[in-house]
Amino acid sequence: MQPSLRHPPPFLFTVGRDPAWSLLNAGLAGLGAAAFLLALALHWGMIVWWAAPLVPLMAILWWRWSAPHERRLRWDGQAWQLLAQSDDEIAVRVAPALDFDAWLLLRLGSPDWCSVVAPRYLALSRKQHAGQWSLLRATLYAERPKQ
Repeated sequence: MQPSLRHPPPFLFTVGRDPAWSLLNAGLAGLGAAAFLLALALHWGMIVWWAAPLVPLMAILWWRWSAPHERRLRWDGQAWQLLAQSDDEIAVRVAPALDFDAWLLLRLGSPDWCSVVAPRYLALSRKQHAGQWSLLRATLYAERPKQ
């Protein structure tokens, strides 16, 4: 009989752009621009409709601007580390914000959750990370919060 593991094994997870998350963000930016244009049209009339081509342009610009840098998330067996491009490690606390089984939105924050730094979000899908998906999910839900 094998003793139960106290902590999930260490692993490294590379995260890049998730197409579904980026498309959702770009679509919401386009809808926001369209709503703003409609509000202006209701206030000033038909004179603002010349700006209608700016709506898809806004969505495209948001798509380009919101492209995340490639990040590496590492579980060392005890805690989560976010590896920056300069290979600096930042201790983070990872919690699932949205979990749709085949798609996760992870919230990354400071280990004490009391930091004034805004949390970061990483979107992950089973399709892109099939090899480590079950290990990631097991680690997320097996990790015991520190008290």
